[in-house]
Amino acid sequence: MTLEVISRSVEPTKPGTFVPVLILSITLDPEYRSVEDLLPDFAKKHPRSETDRLLEIDRWSLIRDDRKTMEIATGYINGMGNVRTVLETSIYLERVSPRYVFLCGIAGSLAPDHIGLGDVVIGKTVDWWNLNKVQPDQACKNNPRYLQIGDSYFRKDITSFGEHSSGWHRRLGRFQNSNKERLPSNEGALLDLKSAITNSPNPRGNQIHYGKIISWEYVLSHGHLRDQLRRLTVDGLAIEMEAAGFCSSIKRRNEELEIQQKQTNRAMGTKVEGFIFRGISDLSHKKGTEAEEWRKIAMSNAASALVKFARTFTDTDFKN
Repeated sequence: MTLEVISRSVEPTKPGTFVPVLILSITLDPEYRSVEDLLPDFAKKHPRSETDRLLEIDRWSLIRDDRKTMEIATGYINGMGNVRTVLETSIYLERVSPRYVFLCGIAGSLAPDHIGLGDVVIGKTVDWWNLNKVQPDQACKNNPRYLQIGDSYFRKDITSFGEHSSGWHRRLGRFQNSNKERLPSNEGALLDLKSAITNSPNPRGNQIHYGKIISWEYVLSHGHLRDQLRRLTVDGLAIEMEAAGFCSSIKRRNEELEIQQKQTNRAMGTKVEGFIFRGISDLSHKKGTEAEEWRKIAMSNAASALVKFARTFTDTDFKN
């Protein structure tokens, strides 16, 4: 795994702008390139202005399914982890003031029996597992508030984020159902790549899923712990390290907006809606087991599903 770092100095006095849709990726190769590699098929990139350079975004005119164009911006989370993502998502929300913001990246499967390598999980909700206390006390063994890892017991502080309104929930569900197998790895060059790395002429077809994502601060490479987390989360499909920070920033932004509206007794804009698209690059059981090419396949599928969903937007989505 290659970590590509984009240098950044945070300057709170940077100029702001408004772009209705923002897509954020993590600066890990090949993650951060996948969306921008795909966009030229559906969008025209704008020349980068000085303001765009200061805001650290690229602007695009995306052609939607209704044949109208929609301005979007792409940006990057400069590193892994929820703490980093809270900070940098907040910076982008302040700079760009989007109505909709997407997070695109990779994740590990929590349910390898049906969430396989290369699949895509769209976040229905996100559970933030914050393990904030560790102790060796056997008295914690049967305490549901604690997670046993080896001989130690970690106290769980679980917060749920990102639940969509009933309208968006139905829309995401319909999108998942109607595009379940419409992923680039099910045909063409990526299908050939899957065949090569699996040594199979007919590799498993990839699918889009819609469900719960577990987010914490660790790379999970332990099959027994993965299965334990699966049982505890009941319906968790994928596990990763940024979605909770992303959702937390959006929640905080919307809370501030609501407070401002109450204090001023006037409309201060619309709330931000966030969407999470994760490609499955590993089965969370043993580091190095999966071929590195699965990262490319997973991210390409996630980027494809994200852009396809963004193209379903209409003018109605931007009315208050």
